[in-house]
Amino acid sequence: MSILPEKTAGTKTGPFFYLTAFSSTVIVAFILFPIFELVTQPSFDSLGEAITDRDVVYSIWLSIYASGTAALISLVFGTPFAYLLARREFVGKKSSRVSSICRS
Repeated sequence: MSILPEKTAGTKTGPFFYLTAFSSTVIVAFILFPIFELVTQPSFDSLGEAITDRDVVYSIWLSIYASGTAALISLVFGTPFAYLLARREFVGKKSSRVSSICRS
């Protein structure tokens, strides 16, 4: 099984395919290179130093607090609104944007 498209008699692979392949390669490189650097760069000494740094610990706890608060707000408000969208009739429910979300 090949990634390249199948060639049929008399057709060529167009420039769009090569542009798409090049763009995809660049995007994948931008994703994988930082991940590779994150894994190979730090040593255990620098990791221990970072974990004991007060600002780093504060940043980690702030991230956990912010994501937990966002999840809680989403649960408290999103679940009832999703139920109302799915189960109740209201003005504008038949409009194109809302009807694509909930079908009656």
